[in-house]
Amino acid sequence: MINSIRSKRILIFSIVMLAILAAAIFVIRQQSSRVVIRDTQGRAYAGTEACKSCHLSVYDSFITTPHMLTSAAATKKTVLGSFAGKDKTIIYNEHEKILVTDSAGKLWQCAFLDNEQKLAHSFDISIGRGFLGQSYLYWQEKKLFQLPVSYIGPAKQWGNSPGFPDKILFTRTITPRCLECHTTYARTLSTPDLGYAFDEDAIIFGVTCERCHGPAADHVTFHTRHPEIKQAKYIINAARLGIQKQLDACAFCHSGQREALQPAFTFTTGDNLSNFYAPTYNKTAAENTDVHGNKYELITSSRCFIKSRQMTCSSCHNTHNNETDNLQLFSRRCMACHEPGTDAFCKAPHDNAMLQANCIDCHMPGQESKAISLGLSDNTKMNSSPAIVRTHLIKVYPEAYKRFMKTHAR
Repeated sequence: MINSIRSKRILIFSIVMLAILAAAIFVIRQQSSRVVIRDTQGRAYAGTEACKSCHLSVYDSFITTPHMLTSAAATKKTVLGSFAGKDKTIIYNEHEKILVTDSAGKLWQCAFLDNEQKLAHSFDISIGRGFLGQSYLYWQEKKLFQLPVSYIGPAKQWGNSPGFPDKILFTRTITPRCLECHTTYARTLSTPDLGYAFDEDAIIFGVTCERCHGPAADHVTFHTRHPEIKQAKYIINAARLGIQKQLDACAFCHSGQREALQPAFTFTTGDNLSNFYAPTYNKTAAENTDVHGNKYELITSSRCFIKSRQMTCSSCHNTHNNETDNLQLFSRRCMACHEPGTDAFCKAPHDNAMLQANCIDCHMPGQESKAISLGLSDNTKMNSSPAIVRTHLIKVYPEAYKRFMKTHAR
């Protein structure tokens, strides 16, 4: 009897130990199979989901922002635009057209010449969250190319990709600099003379928490093990940086064309941007600076910025929240400095309630870009027109004021 009980105990113990061993092996295999993405300095990324447990409210608001949504794997959920009826046909001229189709579990752009299909490439990556537009990339032998058809946000329809000629083009290549501003990280596999190639398994889509705060694996590991320590370790807090370094973090993507001095994805928040990219713009010619992509040059040329000496992009933008086109919110932030009864208050005749609701359209109006054009088909041919982008050169625009008053005056 005693031997029987002892045997049962040994059996149960053996089964439990085998179960624990199997679970441990499973965990080890799972961890070893997980791809760890590291930046150019060898620091490991944790992924946005890792931020959720400690920063839930920020996480919930940030995942809806234009930064977070600026790139994604292309799926029916992330690609805007219709794939049904006549909306799926984009006519370039009497001979050329593109059909956007949903076939075999993928989305496609199919080029036709005189009604005969000549070429087809899949939507693989979406770029942009669609307010102004959304473009698409496709993979070919580890290289990325831009597709000819984009979604034009203001028109809510398919059109020619920005800056493309009014003909079908599948050969525009994507460089690391393109991905620097639309992803958190993308591992580059080759140099320009061989044509840039990328590791498909080492791309972090979206401008995520770790693009501004740095790779966070060490931060997450440390605070998971030491929850009692409240001072943040192994993470970048941009608010504690000097004003110019805060501006540099935004100017990295919002200051137009710059000459590269270092390889892509080596700049980190807190670095001096001038050590990585040299400006190609002329600060004395802000009036002629194109509105597309040059927000840093324009805002720093504004009297608001020059007179403030404390102003940063975060003075007006909370990048943790989706504030797109919330003109009343931005107007309230303007009024924090331009208070009634002060010399800085608006001197043009206006209704106070109207000013509180929207001072942006008068002092930061939408302007035509000389750099980017958008093409829309009228069902016979493609027609291009300049993209309209809100300027960040804050000043008095008499014509914009007249248009605003004509539209909004009671």
